[in-house]
Amino acid sequence: MSEWWTYELSDFLMFSPRVYVRLLAAYNAAMWPAQVVTIALGLAAAALLLVPMRGRERLVPAALGVLWTLVAWAFLWERYATINWGALYAAPAFALQGVVLIAAGLSGRLSFPATRSAGAIAAAALLVAIVLGWPLLAPLFGRPFDAAEVFGLVPDPTALATLALLAAIGGGARIVLMIIPALWSLIAAATLFTLGSSAWVLVLAAAAAAVALSVSRRTPPAPRRW
Repeated sequence: MSEWWTYELSDFLMFSPRVYVRLLAAYNAAMWPAQVVTIALGLAAAALLLVPMRGRERLVPAALGVLWTLVAWAFLWERYATINWGALYAAPAFALQGVVLIAAGLSGRLSFPATRSAGAIAAAALLVAIVLGWPLLAPLFGRPFDAAEVFGLVPDPTALATLALLAAIGGGARIVLMIIPALWSLIAAATLFTLGSSAWVLVLAAAAAAVALSVSRRTPPAPRRW
């Protein structure tokens, strides 16, 4: 038996790029026109980062949580698991993320920026770039447009958009909510690298940008009064 360190990432990949493209195309056809709805929701979330509206702290995270549960069931469990058994473990994690997002939103544990700060504008711009731009990158990923990855329907843009959104908001649950999206971004980058797609660089770049924005907007502790 070969030692485990002699294996490469490609040895654990159970599908070819062509198989994944066919799966995405069939999934997109089955879900149409949900793509229009999820993209609209993503753009609305970006707008609400900058435009104060009563209840946005509850509505946006809850809606995002619903999309995470949709990805968990409709894509990971029902489809992706047929070509990659690892999706059977990813699906519960996505469902958990969805439930926690819904709970955090409805309980009011997250707060949106009160002003249009530079950090909020940058996070909103990153969110728009992911929601609108990710499907348009399909040719760069070596896929036709009917196999594009759309926010709210497949894991990669959903995780990246979530990181961008969380980078602009506050609340004690924010850091916890970033864990699963960040971990998935690493998994996605590794998978794309193994498939020979240069898109892994974009995944890491988008995730790193969101994390950097999140870190940069942290306010220092108030000075101690003696």
